[in-house]
Amino acid sequence: MLHAMADETLLQMARPKGTKDPRGFVLIVDMDGMGAWHMSPRLVKAFAAVSRIDEAHYPDTVAHIFVVNAPWIFQALFVLIRPFLNEDTLTKIHFSSEVPDELLWHLGADCLPTELGGSRAEVFPYALDALPSRHPELSP
Repeated sequence: MLHAMADETLLQMARPKGTKDPRGFVLIVDMDGMGAWHMSPRLVKAFAAVSRIDEAHYPDTVAHIFVVNAPWIFQALFVLIRPFLNEDTLTKIHFSSEVPDELLWHLGADCLPTELGGSRAEVFPYALDALPSRHPELSP
């Protein structure tokens, strides 16, 4: 439910100035801190549910998915979640054990948090008190 609410909100928001890729959302999954203890059947079930919601209600809204700071254990997790992704989505996924320069090229420094090589400060979840109201250009 929360995921669908986030998707609906993103669809209604104005795109930030400096956005380079107009084809859809760019999802960044920062895996920093992921470990073996995160591997569980519940995680795979949750991912499968979110994937079904996206395919049914938000098809082709993602331009790119960047999985950054991915530890070696992520390879095992990806084997488990890959069956829930369609071929088109698989072509949009970019994996890296660090933050790739390609991410900055696709998003632009103004849209990327400083923690990931951009110039945007106070971005949730890196700054837990960052709220959309602090960035009026992102309000619907």
